[in-house]
This record gives sequence, structure tokens and C-alpha cells, in this order.
Amino acid sequence: MTFITKINRHLSLILLIAALSGCNQQEFYQKEFLEGVGVPDDHKLKDPAAIPDDPSTGGTVTDPGTGGGTTDPGTGGGTTDPGTGGGTTDPGTGGGTTDPGTGGGTTDPQPGVCGTGTLTDASDTFVQNVAQEAKVDILWVIDNSGSMGDEQDALAYNFEAFIGNFLNRGVDFKMGITTTDGRSNYSGIARGDLNALTSQAAAQDEATFLNNFKNWVKVGTNGSGTEMGLKTSQDFLNRYSASWMRQDAYLVIVHLSDEQDQSPNAVSNYVDGIKALKGNSGFLKSYSIVTTEIIPNKQWETLGTRYTDFTNAIGGTVSDIHQDFYTTLNDIGAQILNLLDSFPLSGVPLNSQIQVTVNGQAVTSGWTYDAVNRVVKFDQTAIPNAGSIVVGYYQKCVGGN
Repeated sequence: MTFITKINRHLSLILLIAALSGCNQQEFYQKEFLEGVGVPDDHKLKDPAAIPDDPSTGGTVTDPGTGGGTTDPGTGGGTTDPGTGGGTTDPGTGGGTTDPGTGGGTTDPQPGVCGTGTLTDASDTFVQNVAQEAKVDILWVIDNSGSMGDEQDALAYNFEAFIGNFLNRGVDFKMGITTTDGRSNYSGIARGDLNALTSQAAAQDEATFLNNFKNWVKVGTNGSGTEMGLKTSQDFLNRYSASWMRQDAYLVIVHLSDEQDQSPNAVSNYVDGIKALKGNSGFLKSYSIVTTEIIPNKQWETLGTRYTDFTNAIGGTVSDIHQDFYTTLNDIGAQILNLLDSFPLSGVPLNSQIQVTVNGQAVTSGWTYDAVNRVVKFDQTAIPNAGSIVVGYYQKCVGGN
């Protein structure tokens, strides 16, 4: 009996040890999985040599080539390799971003005045006709997104500061209004009646003309929040060019927006597309009233840099939308009026250097060049006689960056 009792005790002890061993093994496997997130460490591999550190055939983990390292100047190539493999600062035949050699680069140490473009002789010829009334077609492109109610009201309220001198001088003008809403059913659609926004309509009933513009320029605030003023400008001109735009008139585009243009194409595409609509692109001008500085209580606004680029490419001025609208509109109106008795150049003269002739004779005084609007303007005492042939000679850059 005593013997059986001892055996039972031994069996119980054995079973207890076995149970404890099973618990420890389970805890070990759980800890291994958690620590390695399912991927064992190298020391737990059956054969550590089976997975080398080097992802290539013979190097280290930082070797980008067949045998080199991150600064290897040899054939394997590296990020700073000056040899045949090429690198970002390679001045040799492999080429790099600053390579002036045969491989080519973007920062030629002795670039021409036109960069990668070509310096070209140019000239524009005009026949002076003081008896002919100056003409101007003005397109207003108004942001109709949710934040623009106050600005539309300010434009309407101060419109007479812009148009007053046009009416007093009897300028032959047409105006059109569209929005920045670039959706297919809205893009470039005229607001109001185009026939009621002309100098002829103003001459017949000035009060009605003014009221029509002030009402129609309030285009509302339910338009798309994705403003596409450059696209809608081009769509308007493509839609109404035959019936509204005149080839012998200045074409002026005024953009009013408190946010960045989000048209799908590059600014240069819209510049080229709209220029192509004019026989002489010098008769195309742009004036932008946009956000040029973010102010604290209008954090939703964004800088209108694409409108600024468009204006700079064509010629004109940029005004901040937060400035007094009376002053801004008065200034833009005065600038447009100054264009009407000037001679617009189709290109951008290199260094603003121009030679002017009247009937084949060089004229060295009595005129100035307005580099902002790219026009030659004669002094009142030096205006050429009717029928005179006025030519502006200059050099411009063609092509390139």
C-alpha cells in the first residue's frame, strides 16, 4: 500500500511538471509572434546565411550598383557618381542638371539673352488715322462662387468710375459679361444682353445702360467653387467671336476673383489660344483684380497667381481685390483709354529697345514706350499726321523657355 502511494505521488509530480512545461511553451510562441509581427528575427532563422543583407548580387544594403556604394564613382553608378554612370551633378558626357557639355543641361553657364529661344528681328506697321474712332471690346469675367457677393456689389457700385470717361469721349465700345463657372453648361455663356452693353445702347439711353450693367454684373454666388476664369474667357471668345469681337478693336479681358484659377490647361495654352483670335496680338490686353495677399479675416481666399501670369504674358496690370474698387476701376479705365491712341506691339521688345519711323524717317523723340501695356505712345505735339505709316522695329525672343 505504501509502495502504491509513492508511485501515485511520483505520477502526480510528473503530470504537474508536464503541465507547467506546456504553459511555458505556449507563452513563448505567443511572445515570439507579437515581437516579430509574424516575421522572425535573424537569430531565429534556421540558416541565417540563406538571406543576405545585400539586395544586389555582391554589395551591401546601401550598394546601388554591381559592386559599389552610395558614393561609388565607378561603373556601378551612385547618386554622386561623376563618371560614365552619370549622377545629378555629373559635368561630363553622362549629363546632369548642370551639365554644360555634350550631355546637355538646363543651366548653360553662358546662356544667350533668350535662353533656349532665338533672338529674332521684328516690326509692326500701322497707318495713322486720327479720324477713325478708337474701338475696344471689354470682357468681364466675374467669379460667381459663394464668397464673391461683396465684390460683385462693389464692382456694380463703382462702375461709373470706370465707364465715365468712355462715355464722355464717345469711345466705341462693346462689353460682355461671363463667370468663372467652367462646367459644360455654363462655361463662357454671356450674362445679360450683349447688344445692350454697347456704346450705341449707352448713347440711346445711358441710365438704362448703366442699370443693365450693374444688374447683370451681379452674377450671383451659386456658381462652381472650382473657378476657371481662363477657360471661361476662351470659351466665351470662341462662342461669340463672330458676333461680338471685332478684329479692328482692342480686346480687353478683366478677371475678378478672390481665388486661384483652376482651369485644366497651362496658362500658356490660354495665352496662345486667345492671342490666335486676334490678327495683331498687341491689341489684346489683360487686367486682373485678384487676391495678391492673404489677409487674416479671409483665410478662404487663395492667391491668383495664374491670373497674374496671364496678365504678365499679355500685357496689362494686376490689382489687389482688397483695394478700393473706385480707385482700381478708375485706374483700369484710364489705362484702357490711353491704349486707344497708342500703337500696340505684337511682341515683347528685348530690353524695351525700339526704333520708330514715320514714313520711313527715324523718329528719336516725341514718343515713349509703355512696357506694361507694350505700346508706343506719341506726345500730343508729335502725333503723326493722318495717313502716315508708323513702324516700330525691335528684337524679340522666339521659342525656348
